[in-house]
Amino acid sequence: MRREIKSGKLKVKNTIQNLEKMADLFIGTHALLNQKIKDLGLVIVDEQQRFGVEQRADLVDKHSKNKNKIPHLLSLSATPIPRTLAHVIFGNLDISTIETKPVGRKKIKTYLVPENKRRDSYEFIDRLVEKGQQIFVICPLIEDLVRSGTKRRSDSLFDDKSFNERKTVLSELKKLRLGPLAHRRIAALHGKMKQEEKEKIMFKMHRGEIDILISTSVVEVGVDIPQATVMLIEDAECFGLSQLHQFRGRVGRNNLQSYCLLFSDALENEKTLARLKAFVQNDDGFKLAQMDLRQRGPGAILGLRQSGFGLLNPIWFENSKILETASVKAKKLLLELDQLSRLKEKVLAELETKHLE
Repeated sequence: MRREIKSGKLKVKNTIQNLEKMADLFIGTHALLNQKIKDLGLVIVDEQQRFGVEQRADLVDKHSKNKNKIPHLLSLSATPIPRTLAHVIFGNLDISTIETKPVGRKKIKTYLVPENKRRDSYEFIDRLVEKGQQIFVICPLIEDLVRSGTKRRSDSLFDDKSFNERKTVLSELKKLRLGPLAHRRIAALHGKMKQEEKEKIMFKMHRGEIDILISTSVVEVGVDIPQATVMLIEDAECFGLSQLHQFRGRVGRNNLQSYCLLFSDALENEKTLARLKAFVQNDDGFKLAQMDLRQRGPGAILGLRQSGFGLLNPIWFENSKILETASVKAKKLLLELDQLSRLKEKVLAELETKHLE
């Protein structure tokens, strides 16, 4: 098989059109969204939750003009988003799950840590670093939004908590460098950095030259640091269950015991407390996505909204097995319809041309 890699770093002249004669398989970043490939047969989208609704549809829709050559689509994710689960029931997606984990990996111990145990947590982290292990610290913000002049009244991060009380990458970097972990090698990573700077930081992390990396959600996927054994998440209530599970998946990638530590001072909110406790007690990404679906809703099945129930009844998602069975029955009934049926013709047309996920 002829293979070629396509990414945003390739020169403009190396377009898909120039490479098609030499390649059968293209592996790329979001740069592929701007290309049209002749005779496309299969699209595989890894970490599908990192792509927007329109982006996920674009690769398929560009090649759906000829109904005889509609490409197959395979979406992959360690943690399916609620919207995806809803489409398993209401849309044109079939789902397969791999429930086994890589051999030799231990279950990540997850704790909701009270604030009065913070110093104990830092001492625990220090002991692990002494053994050569590495740490991630996740914050919801890069910097104080008042000082940066970017605070928005509508920002959901500030609904229940003053904006200047949120943990930020830059404030935690300063605090840890001056505090109980000052003797450790600490660095920061966030989306405002230049690409070269981010790559340099991650290269040093891979080489073990950084003990503690403080970051935003940019490390949610695509990061593999075998010696990282602790994921400490500040203001954990700011993140969805599926996203928390993605963070947790950045550690425990070898045979060492790993830990996920959640900090939140919004635990007086019963829903927040229940949600974080559910995360602590559950390490199944599919089940966590189901919990997210019941709480947040799937959004607009035929639109762009990523949350809310719209015209759907939240009760429908209380027993997804029943709904999944109904979906299977409906598809079976569709196969039994008369080939000349106007209804079948219309339904099949929608299934063939709409990427509902």
